[in-house]
Amino acid sequence: MRKIHFVKKLLLLVVVALASGQIHAQRVAIKSNALYWATLSPNLGAEFRLSRHYTLNFEFAGNPFKISDKVQTRFLGTTPEVRYWFEGRPHARHFAGIMGVASAYDMAFDHTHHKGTAFGAGLTYGYSFILGRRWSLETTVGAGVLKIREKKYKTGEPVPGNANRNKVMFAPLKLGVTFVYLIK
Repeated sequence: MRKIHFVKKLLLLVVVALASGQIHAQRVAIKSNALYWATLSPNLGAEFRLSRHYTLNFEFAGNPFKISDKVQTRFLGTTPEVRYWFEGRPHARHFAGIMGVASAYDMAFDHTHHKGTAFGAGLTYGYSFILGRRWSLETTVGAGVLKIREKKYKTGEPVPGNANRNKVMFAPLKLGVTFVYLIK
């Protein structure tokens, strides 16, 4: 129930953000992270130009697949981010950003299950290589603070009624090699 409520709030935030400013076709980019696809995690993102130096980036990813009985990496997450482009032109060269992370997951590794939510915030740095008039390749790395709240249990044990593991940690939050298409 909490996850559904969270998703509704997140979608409302996205709609309000999109409706609050003018969006022109030349100010929107559609993107997908190749590293996520390599881990069988479909993903899609959009980036909106706010001004000469700032953009608002939203990326959504998920993984509905069960790899084997020992390895399962199901999750659904988003990473909203505000970026500052140093060259005065979005989608070209160096940028730095402030990002958030929100994810719900159900993972299993070596007979240990982790089912819960993760929220965090951090800083990113990246570089966008221009490949053509509408295409670019973006590399991104980010790290920050992550708070997890999960039910951790072994296969065959009963699933705990409440979260039995709460943890706040410094963690890598983003790694990307992303193909970007500028809509004009």
